[in-house]
Amino acid sequence: MQPKPFDPRSRKRVLTMFACVARSSAGAAPATVMNLSTEGLCLRNDGAALARVGDRIEVASERVGRLSGTVYWRRGDTVGVRLDRSTNTAAKIESHCRAYC
Repeated sequence: MQPKPFDPRSRKRVLTMFACVARSSAGAAPATVMNLSTEGLCLRNDGAALARVGDRIEVASERVGRLSGTVYWRRGDTVGVRLDRSTNTAAKIESHCRAYC
């Protein structure tokens, strides 16, 4: 049996808004996390384009620490990031939700 393909729209997301710094091969820039799930996040950049689809990206903030993933989609100044799966990532997101959601 083959695993289901990744479908970011099927995941339960928490609407949120907090500042972060996003880093990719293009450099680092301030950004805003718009929504969050254990699978990924939506990130809006307030300046030049941060990353292209397929690029690795790291998001750092006081609320969730550091999260890493791959840009899955991009529309203008907004990107969807598929997070690297780990128990540490899941714990950071659950902690954020308990404190802020």
